[in-house]
Amino acid sequence: MPKRTVPPLTSFNLYQAAEVIWDALHIAREESIPEDNNGPNDDHWDEVCTAMAWLQEAAGCEYIPDGEGGLEHE
Repeated sequence: MPKRTVPPLTSFNLYQAAEVIWDALHIAREESIPEDNNGPNDDHWDEVCTAMAWLQEAAGCEYIPDGEGGLEHE
């Protein structure tokens, strides 16, 4: 299992919460829904990422891809 890269949650911080969820999603991507050259796993992964992005937008903490899963803090 990949090493966890996000510190524990504190004070209802939505940016931290999103980082924890993205971290878990990337672990799931590696272990449960691996890439399959535009097959059903990739389609499912796209839907997972879209759903997460919608939730983050609604919460006001949008995901900004930076190669590491970083977030934009306003």
